[in-house]
Amino acid sequence: MEQTSLPNRSGRPPTVGNGSEKLKDEINGLLAADAIALTLKWKALLGTPPTPHLGRTMMIRVIAHRLQEGALGGLRPTTRRILGRVCDGRAEIALGQTAKGRAGAGTVLIREWRGVSHRVTMLDNDVD
Repeated sequence: MEQTSLPNRSGRPPTVGNGSEKLKDEINGLLAADAIALTLKWKALLGTPPTPHLGRTMMIRVIAHRLQEGALGGLRPTTRRILGRVCDGRAEIALGQTAKGRAGAGTVLIREWRGVSHRVTMLDNDVD
């Protein structure tokens, strides 16, 4: 299984300490683990046993995510607070603090795909 690093917001690959090989080996080891080993790992990382109907693939993905989160960091505290408010039913407060999904007039959207840069300019009632 080949591991690729995704760029962070700055466009540079994330900096990983000396434990990156250990993390890679631990995640690769999940693929060879049996159901009992996966259940034990799940309990150790999440504190509760997995639901009985959860498939092997999903267990591996959740465990790998938790391992990566521990090694590379998780969500920002502000994001955790907003998600907590949404889960607590205080969505009106949290939704007011999230970014709006609409682009205003004058916004330029740029997307590179297969080496070709595509540029879209938002107008008042149309796109250019």
